[in-house]
Parts: sequence; structure tokens; C-alpha cells
Amino acid sequence: MCMRRLIEEGADITALTNEGKSPVKLAEEMKCSLVFARALQDSGRYNEDLTPRVKPRFSQDLAKKIMFCSPFVSPPPSGPSGLESLSFSGL
Repeated sequence: MCMRRLIEEGADITALTNEGKSPVKLAEEMKCSLVFARALQDSGRYNEDLTPRVKPRFSQDLAKKIMFCSPFVSPPPSGPSGLESLSFSGL
């Protein structure tokens, strides 16, 4: 439980102790490598090869909404607006 919580909160699993031991090596020495592997798996932050998992920029639901609305949103006109061509000579 403690290992999983540390990993979920962003602990650096590549950090080394003063003796140069990695968390993987410490877990092996303490005979809890299965617990460490399960904590990595449960956290969802790392792949099986211990590389950080990249989160998508948008959730799947938000991406669908953006794609649905994009045809209805048009960019602002690039030329002069109609207000600049109006003249107020009577004032």
C-alpha cells in the first residue's frame, strides 16, 4: 500500500540511494519485488518496462466533443469588418 501511494504521488522510481541502489534493486533485496511490480501496475503511471506512461492531452470524451463542434466554429473574418465602412456624416 505504501509503495503504491508513493508511486501515485509522483515518486521518482529512477532515483538512487547513497549506495547507488534503485527502487527495483531495493525491492529485490527486501523480497517484495512482486509487491513493487503490482504497485507500478496499479498506479498506471509506468509501462511494464518502467518507462513513464504518457497521458493523452484530452480525454476521449472531450476529443469527441471538439471534433463534433469544429465544423460549426468558423475563424474570424480576415478582412475589414462592416463597421469600418459605415460613415456617420450626419453627426
